[in-house]
Amino acid sequence: MRAGRPATGPAPSTRRSARPPSLARSILGWLRKTESARLLTRLAADDQPITHDLLNKLPQTNGLYHVRQVLVLTGVLPERVEHLERITPWLNSLLATAPRHQAALLRPYAQWVVLRRARRSAQRRPYTEGAGRSARRRIRAAAEFLRWFDDKTLNLRSLTQNDLDEWLSSGATGRYDIRTFV
Repeated sequence: MRAGRPATGPAPSTRRSARPPSLARSILGWLRKTESARLLTRLAADDQPITHDLLNKLPQTNGLYHVRQVLVLTGVLPERVEHLERITPWLNSLLATAPRHQAALLRPYAQWVVLRRARRSAQRRPYTEGAGRSARRRIRAAAEFLRWFDDKTLNLRSLTQNDLDEWLSSGATGRYDIRTFV
């Protein structure tokens, strides 16, 4: 304390002893309330080693992304190209809800065209969140095209340029993302 100024609050030793219970309550509150903390608790209680593959099998939520980031930063998990690696679990979730005949077309397209290009790109330069969004957008456009195709009761053998033009002109410009699909 400087000369001429009155003390404002408890003495320093009292302040230090007052913080831990408050901090402990804060941590306990976090452990009880957040999705990330509940996930960490479940992972710790499991008898399995924590791996990226294990986390990929869980629902892909913001809480999981946070836990994965913490586990990578603390050295529990190895680093990876996160925005690229998030695409596969997202794709599996998308395909699980798609009709079987659509999934049979989407999976090879996603793996051999979109993800192959994304992996090549990630070797040359940092793979950004925007690049991941773009890859998912191309896959989503292909899925939307196949749904539209089914709704029109068309089949691939009968697909014409007029059908493609109708698809492209009847929606947003994002529909042009199917160019690598068709």
